[in-house]
Amino acid sequence: MGVVTVGKVQDFRDGEGRRVVAGGRELAVFRFGTQFHAVSAVCTHALADLSEGSVDRVRLTVECPLHGAEFDLRTGEALSPPAALPLEVFEVRVEGEEVRVDLAGRRRG
Repeated sequence: MGVVTVGKVQDFRDGEGRRVVAGGRELAVFRFGTQFHAVSAVCTHALADLSEGSVDRVRLTVECPLHGAEFDLRTGEALSPPAALPLEVFEVRVEGEEVRVDLAGRRRG
């Protein structure tokens, strides 16, 4: 699969998530200033779209919009119930104005 472009830097709003589909995978990409984080887009508890969740810029977490489970965007770790399983996380690179994600992914948390 490799590294794929998921958009331009300006396509992502600071402090928010955006759902993208790349290489047949659904991802949630979050921007914090010049930092980007990508995780699997679907909550491991109840299939909600995490790109629509509340983001904590200080802790770098996202809260599931359906049942409130919280995840660490750096590690994928489930930080609160009802989720127990971690998210898959993906390395993000900014090359020029392009935001690129390595689809190899990895389970962490």
